[in-house]
Amino acid sequence: MVAFNLLRGLGQEVIKRAGLAPQKINIPRWRIKTVLKNIVYCAVRLVRHAGRIELRFGKRCRWSEVI
Repeated sequence: MVAFNLLRGLGQEVIKRAGLAPQKINIPRWRIKTVLKNIVYCAVRLVRHAGRIELRFGKRCRWSEVI
């Protein structure tokens, strides 16, 4: 249930930032499958440098601006 609610909240945050998205978003809520396909499956590398932790996206990740 926790994972479901986290994915649902992630989808809502993406819809709030619809202006940055690489495709048009004009719906009130994303399905969990869509959130997984577009956001969660992006290739990301966790980098620790100079006391900071950041995510580095692949060059072809279209959703990096939204995330």
